[in-house]
Amino acid sequence: MKKVVFFSLGILLFSTFLFAQVQIGGDVNYAEIEQDGTLEFHGDATVFDDLVIPLISGKSATNPPTFTLFMNNGSTSEGVYAYLFENVASNSENQVFFTIQMPHAWKTGSEIYPHIHWAPEDNGTGAVVWGMEYTWVEYNASTTQQFPQTTIVTGTSTSFSNSAHKHLITPFGAITPSSNQDDISSVLVVRLFRNSSNAADTYTGGAFGLSFDLHYERDTDGSRTEWVK
Repeated sequence: MKKVVFFSLGILLFSTFLFAQVQIGGDVNYAEIEQDGTLEFHGDATVFDDLVIPLISGKSATNPPTFTLFMNNGSTSEGVYAYLFENVASNSENQVFFTIQMPHAWKTGSEIYPHIHWAPEDNGTGAVVWGMEYTWVEYNASTTQQFPQTTIVTGTSTSFSNSAHKHLITPFGAITPSSNQDDISSVLVVRLFRNSSNAADTYTGGAFGLSFDLHYERDTDGSRTEWVK
């Protein structure tokens, strides 16, 4: 009788192990390996990553920034170049355009955090205001979505001085996607510009745009299928 009980218990434990999902961590914050082998993060176990847009990949038909020398070796080297966004009058603000596609690892529906990496041209004093105009929509195979009217957000740097060629970051604040923006492979079409007509932009020198990126939250290593998270 005992052999039958132990055998039945062994079968039960083996079946539980075979078909169970593996959870590592606490009750709320944990990593989980699902039955199909997918790794998913829950709670505070999610991680953040960069979605990088090199600014030199951007295009502009009107009011482009100047592609100019950023740094050299202090002598006669060719040096390295970057876009310089000048402090110019209203309606002629330097700008570039690019697109962004949200990756499959994104925790769909979570906030994104756009920001720009940049450097002042000289040692002047002041602050720089950056602008981001965008339209954003997901792909829906059953109900195709139209891109909405654009939204403009701004980010103002802290005041600085004696900061020529120093690496600075200015955030635009968190953006929460709507129900028509919160799926993988959603696309943002973006205009990035120096909002030099804004009264808070008090730095008279040029601002080198180095890189634009989004911090986004990841809860998987990709999507379970090609089109579905």
